[in-house]
This record gives sequence, structure tokens and C-alpha cells, in this order.
Amino acid sequence: MEDSGLGVSYSEVLNDKPLPWQKEVDYSEQLAGGVELQNAPEKIQVASRQEAVDKIKEHFRNTLEDRFPHFAFHNVEHSKGVLGSAILFSDSVKLADPTIFEGKREILEVAASAHDSWQAWEVKGGLRQRNRGFVPQRAEKVVKDVLETGRKKQIKIPEYDHTHPEEFSIGNEEYSAYELIDKMTRYIIVADGRKENAFSNEEILEAVETIGGTYPSFVFNESFPVNVDPKNETSLDVSEITDLKSGLHISQPYAEKCWAARAIGTGDLWNHMGSTEGKLSLQAAMKEWEEFHIKFADKLKRADQTPDDRVEIAGSILDWLFMQEGTIAWQHLNFERFLATSPLLKTHPKADEIRTNIRNAFPLFKANAAYAREAYLTLESAFGDREYATFRRELATKGPDEISEEEKQKLTKLKIERDKRLKENFGENDIEDVEKTKERFEFFRKKVMQVELEDLN
Repeated sequence: MEDSGLGVSYSEVLNDKPLPWQKEVDYSEQLAGGVELQNAPEKIQVASRQEAVDKIKEHFRNTLEDRFPHFAFHNVEHSKGVLGSAILFSDSVKLADPTIFEGKREILEVAASAHDSWQAWEVKGGLRQRNRGFVPQRAEKVVKDVLETGRKKQIKIPEYDHTHPEEFSIGNEEYSAYELIDKMTRYIIVADGRKENAFSNEEILEAVETIGGTYPSFVFNESFPVNVDPKNETSLDVSEITDLKSGLHISQPYAEKCWAARAIGTGDLWNHMGSTEGKLSLQAAMKEWEEFHIKFADKLKRADQTPDDRVEIAGSILDWLFMQEGTIAWQHLNFERFLATSPLLKTHPKADEIRTNIRNAFPLFKANAAYAREAYLTLESAFGDREYATFRRELATKGPDEISEEEKQKLTKLKIERDKRLKENFGENDIEDVEKTKERFEFFRKKVMQVELEDLN
């Protein structure tokens, strides 16, 4: 992977460029990418719609526990957090207009429980590269085909096996949606001598759109637009959030297909950045580091790291922490773009009231960006090198063309000194025995992963 000059670049693994299943393709003539239908099994009878919802949630809770028991972030607790944040979002909207989310609570519940059910990946450069993808046209076509059979057919989904993602032409988000649809179409309510589907055709199509809203697109180190840039499309001045010039930009291109999609998309991406304060916000980011850096996670669990392993892990953790301020700043900008430009809001007679309510529900982007900056500078200074931390941060406030060769050389020299400090702290040295450096590494790891900025000596 290339180096940005300001730290590690994850662009190769985060897939800046569209993958084959992300392209805009017309699937109206045929099903593509191996999607087939098969005969559906017998329907499952329930006494109420809520019973169907509860059974679906239980199924996907068990699915996550069975498939991903070792995941630090994308697990059952994350799905619960997504639902909680989606409800916070929907409740804030309902304060102005109760009709927008009327009858949508069940869609939010099942979509939150299922949105990460399929997570295929491969290891690339020691990192977990996810097989992401969602094609709205195909998903809509496939689900309509199921519904047009009177639900006598279902989507044929291969047996889950994360180890061969190259065999799947369907991305994780799309397969997660298909697994949810498979459950939603099975349940029928039998009550008072009547039989009816637990979920309508319209609700099933909406559930597909809702999970599609969680599909993320990544651009590493993307420059922030200035306030006069038409791309900004909002009155938010980026300089009010951060003086950085760029950051990891995560977007959700399908999150505004419907209100439920925006609610679940909000829970999936904006929850920890906009509604969870300070330390807890960054703890979520550090859990993602652990899950993403698969080679380090395995070594940490075995507790048999070499001194060189500990030095490399410490540097990686601090680099990840350095990225968080820019990542949060981009999401604050995207949040304001949604409020300013979304077709969901533009023509609504109570748009201004809804905007105010949503901002009140997610008020912490700016504070969390500032906390991320403080956390990096504090922890890098304590365990790495203070001068490197401050100069690295200073250069990040300049555009690439504004950084001189002398400044680049200075940063390189400071990084060498910082790496020496990490080796002295956590690797082999002539002064302390190995057990002492191990103890210091565990102290460092606890402080950084829990984002504890006090008592660092």
C-alpha cells in the first residue's frame, strides 16, 4: 500500500474504485451474478406480526453469534446500537411529523438485526477486505420476481463461507438483504380464522432499500470542499469543524431511497460520531481497528507477539487514531448535506422543524472531532513522540502542494525518531528485560483501546 506521507494509506484495501458488482447495470432482462430462485419451504404460522418480528430478530442474532463470534465491532451489540440510533433518528423526525415513520418500527427492527448477516472477506496486506456491494436495480428485480410468484419461490442463497469471497458476485449488503427477505416472506399470521402475510409486498421492497442504505463507499484522504465550493451544498463551514485539509470519506450512496434507509444508515455510520460522546465514540473506532487489522488481532489474542510485533501494532494503532478526526469531520459535513439537500426533506412543509430535531438528536460531531484530535496528540506524545505528533498534525492542515520538500524530510526524520521511541518502549532494548516491555505494551494497549487520556505515566 502506498504511503500518503502523513501516515499509512488504506486506500487499496478500502476499494476507492468501483468493484464489478457496484456498477450501474440494467438487470431488467435477466438475473445476473448467480442470483436464482428456488421453491420456497412451507410457511411459518405466527399469531401476530410482532411474533414474526421477534422470530426474525432471534434468527439473525443467532446468525451473527454463529458466524462472527470473533468480531470486535460488527456483532450483535453493533446491531443493537444501529437499531437504537435508528429509533433516535425516527423519533426526532416524528416530533414534527408522526406520519413519516408510521408503521415503520418493525422494518427498522428487522433491518437492523439483519444488515450485517453476510460478511464475506479476504485478507489483503494483513487487513480484512470486505466483499461489499449492493446493486439497487438487481435487488429490486430479484425481490419483485419472488413476490410475483405469490411467494412460492425464494432466493437461492449459497451456504455462507467467508473464505472464498471471489466466488460471490453479490456483495455483502445485497446478500444480507436477500437473507432478510427470505425470512420476511415465510411468515403468515393466523388469527381469528384468517390468514395473511406478516409483511406486505411494499414493506418487503422497503426492507431491501433499507439494508441497501448501509452500503458504504470509501475514498481515502479526500480533500474537504471549501465553503464556496458547490459540492459543499450546505452553509456548514468545514473550518468550524477542523483545520485538516482531508480525511477518510465514507459515504452511503443509497441511504436516501426512503426514510427507513436513512434511519438505519444513520445508525450504522453516524451513531458513534454524532450521538455518542467523546471516549465512547472513539472506543467504537478502536474496535473497528481490531476487526480490520486481522493479522494484529490474531497475534493479540494469542499473546505471543514478538518485540517487533508490538512495535508494529503500536504504530498501527496510533496511525488509526490519527485518522479519526478527519473521518468524523467528513461525516459531520455529510450529515449537514443530508439536511440541506435530501429529497426526503426538500419539499416537506415541516422541513426546518425536522432538521432542527435531527440536529438536536445528533449534536456531537464537532465535539467528537475535537476529542479525536486531543486523543491522538495526547497518546502519540505519551507513547510515541510529541514533536512528531504536533508536526504531523501541522502538515495535515496543508494541501499536498503546500508542503515543502524540507517539511517532508523533517517529517520523515521525526517518524524515524518516533519509531525508535516505540521500539524503546515496546521492543527489545539493552536496558530492560522483555517482561517489562510486555507490561508497558499492555498498559499502552489498554489506554489506547479504551481511549483513556489520564494517568499515562
